Amino acid sequence: FEYSDLLTEVLYSLLMIIRCSAVGVMILSLIECEEGDRTAEHLWQLLRSRQTHLQWMVGKLKLLLSGRLRGIACAWSLMSLLAFQEFETAALMQIDRWPVAWTVWLFDAHAARYPLAQSLILLCKAILVQILLMAPAAVVFYQAHRSRRSVMTGLHQTSISSGSPPASRAARPVMIGWLAIAVLFFVLLPVITSVRPLVGGADLVTRQSFLRQSGQQIAVSTGFAVAAAIVSLWIAVTTLNFTRSYRRTILLAMLPLPGLCGPLFVSLSGLALFQQPVFRPLYDTWLPLLSGLTIAVLPRALLVAVLLQHLQHPAATYSAELLLAHRHGDVRSYGASILWRLVHLRWIGAAALLAHWCVWDVTTTSILRPVALEPVVTRLYDEMHYGYVDALVWLSVVAALSIPVVALLAAVVSRGILHWRARQRL
Repeated sequence: FEYSDLLTEVLYSLLMIIRCSAVGVMILSLIECEEGDRTAEHLWQLLRSRQTHLQWMVGKLKLLLSGRLRGIACAWSLMSLLAFQEFETAALMQIDRWPVAWTVWLFDAHAARYPLAQSLILLCKAILVQILLMAPAAVVFYQAHRSRRSVMTGLHQTSISSGSPPASRAARPVMIGWLAIAVLFFVLLPVITSVRPLVGGADLVTRQSFLRQSGQQIAVSTGFAVAAAIVSLWIAVTTLNFTRSYRRTILLAMLPLPGLCGPLFVSLSGLALFQQPVFRPLYDTWLPLLSGLTIAVLPRALLVAVLLQHLQHPAATYSAELLLAHRHGDVRSYGASILWRLVHLRWIGAAALLAHWCVWDVTTTSILRPVALEPVVTRLYDEMHYGYVDALVWLSVVAALSIPVVALLAAVVSRGILHWRARQRL
């Protein structure tokens, strides 16, 4: 597609639509319409003759945003933020000609020693746009807080409730066709085209120099990603467990804001902060990258923590804890297995998901990494511009498997520790 700007733009737009649609489907499946929302709209319709047109329209809008349209508003805000902040795909597809993506231009300007102050000025303009994009979701959360209703009331636990209408017959072929396009062009086609380089580059993987260098880079990326995932989850859980509701509300409103502005904002702001005289001794250390990854992934960590808290069954967890206090060792081991599946395994999976996002965050990693360390994602990003190398396919596969391997080890170790502690109880 390098000889056709139009085809490149079409493919990039299709990629963004598929990527953002997945986020929208997830949000709409979590926040659904209830029967009480339609009843409230009908009652408000009856009051139309008793109010001025402006008052009635404002009230109608508030009612819709706190009811039937709250899922659409939240999904639209997150989808638009995701598309507006996108950088990696645009950079790899060389969307650097007109219409150039603002993230690619800003990143290239920073790489070309563009003054940091000028970059931050442009970044502030982009933040204003992102604030406007977040406005519908902010109104939804504000209305939910005022009415003391959770935005997550429609969370699925076992099945889809009756408030979510089934898809019509006309919509089903569209959904099936859209799913087929996504799977064919963006799952099967990359896998098929990667089979030959995997076979051709198999001999390179056995070289000791390649293994040593790649192993160090993957270990660095995995270590930072796992640490950032654990820290972000700890911050999210601590915030959600505050007993004072007003403090929790303030923290939930303020903590995700830097991360919602995108990794480019987090990276350049962190770079400017650690270049100040007070923090300059910490500039070329592990702290900027770890803090940047933590802040960038914190909004997702909060969402994951909220979902896990809603999915958790207190009665089942309490019953498993009672089994741990039984006098027979077999019963205690059975209780440990149940508790591991209900609690430990879910949190390990959540941490693995956050760590996976951190590993492939090329923006934050390339800007805030220490000079002496090279994570695997920066090497992949740099060498992909020079052609399709067989060894890079192997490196990508191994890097993608690093987090699942760590998660599997953590699951095995946590299960063993839980069973050992259960056997030690009297």
